[in-house]
Amino acid sequence: MLQKLDSTPLHERVYQQLRRAIMAGLYSPGQSFNYGQVAKELGTSVMPVREALNRLAAERAVEILPKRGVVIPPMTPEKYNEIGRVRLKLEGMAGEMAAQAITDETLAALNTIVAEMLAMREQSRRWQDYVLMNYEFHFAVYRAGAPQILLPLIESLWLQSGPLLNVYKDVGIMENSHRHDNIVDALKSRDAARARKTIQIDLIAGFDYISRAHGWSMDFALDPL
Repeated sequence: MLQKLDSTPLHERVYQQLRRAIMAGLYSPGQSFNYGQVAKELGTSVMPVREALNRLAAERAVEILPKRGVVIPPMTPEKYNEIGRVRLKLEGMAGEMAAQAITDETLAALNTIVAEMLAMREQSRRWQDYVLMNYEFHFAVYRAGAPQILLPLIESLWLQSGPLLNVYKDVGIMENSHRHDNIVDALKSRDAARARKTIQIDLIAGFDYISRAHGWSMDFALDPL
């Protein structure tokens, strides 16, 4: 699941890799583990793992409980509904900002990611690989336009909702290459309103898919233009 680390600063690398794994859904809500398990998987000592997980606990990405170790917080439909609605606002705004600042280099990188995701689906690759690439796609967009204030807020919401992506291992991954193509087209056209809309359409499709998989009834909607 996680990749071994090979250089310093070790504590920061442990933190970043665990953070990315949580945002990408490699851990499920309610899942528990201990410091030793993570340290063994990463090929490191317990100390940097403990430091990283303490930082993640401060961000509400994990809970550290006596006698139970580390737990990914459970998710309720009410909490997911609230997170989803805020994400639509913030990530739509980030898309607008990206449309005004994106470079040709980033657009080329996004096209590469879309192609790789399509190939993964056709080859029936592991769901973990697919959701990690989905994470890379979205944050490549958001970093293009909103790196200072907005990006940390979006990351915080992904940390809280990311574990729900783990449902893909049971229900299968959702096809989204055409929606990602639409996002790239809007960004290439420097059309801020369309970039916001295409990102929100992609998010709503994902929110609805995950909600149904959990038996929840949600009603997410696009922002009015």
